[in-house]
Amino acid sequence: MNVNSNANVAEMHPLNVLAHEIATLLLLLNAPVDVMAATPDVMALHEVGLVQLIASEQGEARFALTAEGNAVARAWRRLI
Repeated sequence: MNVNSNANVAEMHPLNVLAHEIATLLLLLNAPVDVMAATPDVMALHEVGLVQLIASEQGEARFALTAEGNAVARAWRRLI
């Protein structure tokens, strides 16, 4: 993650997240990360620091929520 991505997360208001991006956050919160594909929504969330690439035990890259992404997803889950 680059240095500017933390600034993007700080500037991002939860209401600026699109509905399909919220759905993607909630899927990543509730579903195994290995079922997620690199959709444009995942990439957009990655750019603002809510999703990160991690290596699985098998050495494959997977998407997972960052600490900030987890907090945002949990906040949205409480609102829905």
